[in-house]
Formats: sequence, structure tokens, C-alpha cells
Amino acid sequence: MHNHGPEWGGGSSTTQVSASLPDPAGADVIGAAEGDHQPLDQSSGHLSLDKSHHVPEALLQGGDVIRPLHFFSPPPDNEKPTFTVTESNGVGVKNYPCSSHLVLIRDVRGHPHRAAFRLGVESFALLRLQPQPPGVNLSDDDQVRMAYSQAARELIETHIPGAEHVIVFDRTIRRASATAKLNRPVKKVHVDQSARAAILRAEQFLPAEQAQAIEQGKLRLRIINVWRPLRGPITDHPLCLAESPSVTEEDLIKVDHIYPHREGETYHCRYRGMTDFRFWYLSAMEATDVWMIQCFDSVRDSKGRRRRCAHASFEMIEPHPGEEDGAPMASEGRLRESIEVRCLVLGGDLEEM
Repeated sequence: MHNHGPEWGGGSSTTQVSASLPDPAGADVIGAAEGDHQPLDQSSGHLSLDKSHHVPEALLQGGDVIRPLHFFSPPPDNEKPTFTVTESNGVGVKNYPCSSHLVLIRDVRGHPHRAAFRLGVESFALLRLQPQPPGVNLSDDDQVRMAYSQAARELIETHIPGAEHVIVFDRTIRRASATAKLNRPVKKVHVDQSARAAILRAEQFLPAEQAQAIEQGKLRLRIINVWRPLRGPITDHPLCLAESPSVTEEDLIKVDHIYPHREGETYHCRYRGMTDFRFWYLSAMEATDVWMIQCFDSVRDSKGRRRRCAHASFEMIEPHPGEEDGAPMASEGRLRESIEVRCLVLGGDLEEM
């Protein structure tokens, strides 16, 4: 990668790859990714916050925080967890509750030696870029989606070795709000697509021969999200990301997502301990700061593990009691506005080096 000289760490090498193919017709399914559109969940019950653990203050450095995140709890009838979309705007019903637990979340700024995150190891990376695309009216969502999608393609083509084709399949703008109910920051710890859902996405947006090559292990598929603020600094509802090796397969629960015309599947994360998951965030994140989040890689790491990043948003101040993704949001400072561009990335080594 190019060295952008960020204050939170250094750069690394990059491999320039070929330009992306044009998106296939219908590839832009705005806001329809698994894991979205659950803020108006109609299931009953409230979150209970487990505050039974204590982390010594000596463990906290700089902007490190201890905050609650939402974790999976099994359905009371032991059925497979399912979220069923019931309305055109994505509102639906789930058959499982969530519980809120305190976790330690490290601030990258307080640990500059840890800033060199790698997609191939932690499944996320942090970049410092030039300001957002020029001439974009940030109040015009259509302009924002178009400009930031192109910027995301170029970013992946520049920074991901072997990225031969980049196809944008979803663009979601989120705004923290005390009144708006849809497309707000998601507090559940989740991975956007399970391994099965990643293949379903490939079948949905790629030619049949490419999807088949992926399933046969002849073509590498990665799903990479490019996440960045529209305005900064973010002092409210930042994104936190867990290092992939700290989240085991046993921690992740498959949740069916049932849509009127298709099915999907996400991973939700069960709670294990306050410090068991290695969560990171970037305090005061600016519009020039970018997270690259790897949700799927068809090539496993050298130990045979899947590489996928569990992530969530959290509040920098104490949340309201019992608050879930649809409840009014507390805030301090600027309300978060962000865009996430989800991409299918084809190409790269078929064996882990």
C-alpha cells in the first residue's frame, strides 16, 4: 500500500492491479445486505446489560474504552435463528433475543505500533486517504453513492493484491439519529455474510461460470467493505472491529435472512468474555480515514481458518437502559454519518503464502 503517513501508524507496500469490469445490470442493491434493516424489529423483550466483570484501569491506554455491545442469544424454542423481512423498507421480525455485554475496545491512536492491520490476518485495514471525492453534495444520497462507489473500486484496485475485478453490490449510508428509524448504526456484533451467503452473492451478481469457479476453488472471491465517514471527526457511534483470529467458528451463529425474493445468511456473535475478543476503533475518525473490512475470503489462512471481520458500532457515552438498535440514540458531538460500499473482489492467489 502507499505510505499515506497517518498519525496512527505507517504504510506498507501495494500491488497495482488491472481495472475493474463494469458492474452487471442490477448489481447495485442499495441497503439490502444481510445484517441491515433490523432497527424496527417487532420481537418483544429488552436488552439486559451484564456489568458483572471488571477490567483494571491499568489495562486502558489513551482512548481505550469499555462499552456494551449487543451479542446473540439463542431462540427460546431452539429453532434456527431467523430474521424475516415483512415490509418493503426492510422492517421485519426475528425469533431470537440479543443481550448486551461490556467489552474492552482498544483505540488505535493509543497503540500506534498496532496500526498496521492486514486484511490477510486481522481481516481489516486502516488507511489515510485524500479528502472525499470533490464536488459531491453530501446531502444528496444519490451523488454520494455514485461518487463513493467509484472511489471504493479505485481503492481496492490499488491496495488489494490480485484484485482483478471489483463489483459493487451494495451501498449503504448510515446516520445516527434520535428520530430516524432506518439505516442507523448497527450495534449487534455481526459478519455481513456467512460463507454460504457469500456464495449466494456470487451466484446473484456474477456469470454462472465465475460463480462455479469460485465454488470449485479455481477463482478467489473476497467480499470487502469500504467504510468511511462522510463528515468528521466522529465522536459518536464509531465502528469497532474484532481481529479475525480472536473470533472462533464456535463464536459465530448462522442467522437466516428471509427476503420476499431471496434468502441470505449472516453470522451473529455470541459473548465469550470482556477481553476475549480483540476489538479496535479509531477515535475522532475523520472523513479521510477509511476502514477496509473483509467479510469473506474463499482462501483460508495458513492455519485453515476463515478470515472474516465481526464488527459493530457503539456509543461513546452511556447508552439508555434496555436500548436496542431501534431505540433513541444518545450522542455527544457530531452525529455519525457514514457510507459503506460492499464489493465482490475476484482474483488473487489460490493458496495462502
